[in-house]
Amino acid sequence: MKQQPEINRVLNFAVRLAEERKRLSPHQGEFAGKIGISQARQSLYERGERELKADYLELVAAQGLDIQYVITGRRAESSLDATTSALVTATMALSDSQRSALLAFLDTLQPAAASTMHDRRATFAPLAPD
Repeated sequence: MKQQPEINRVLNFAVRLAEERKRLSPHQGEFAGKIGISQARQSLYERGERELKADYLELVAAQGLDIQYVITGRRAESSLDATTSALVTATMALSDSQRSALLAFLDTLQPAAASTMHDRRATFAPLAPD
């Protein structure tokens, strides 16, 4: 039987894995198909019921998943400082409506940058719930 710290560590991996997968593909089955596994197997990984092994991590990394983040909780974007990385992580956890409200709020803080931010919004695909 696994000890509590080990269970917590595995669950942290699973939560970050699911977060990263949703960033790339809102639908679990669609993502699983891209890496050649069943949705049921992907679900096991995201619930912490299947061990993350190198062959699986290689498959998901090829799809753009941030493996460093899944394993360590720190984003791989070396060009981002800790504050920016924390903002990105927090923003990714928001619902579509919350993200829209945040962007509207940011428009009020930096009116000169509002047109640039509007242009960038088109590049963000909304996340759909599973």
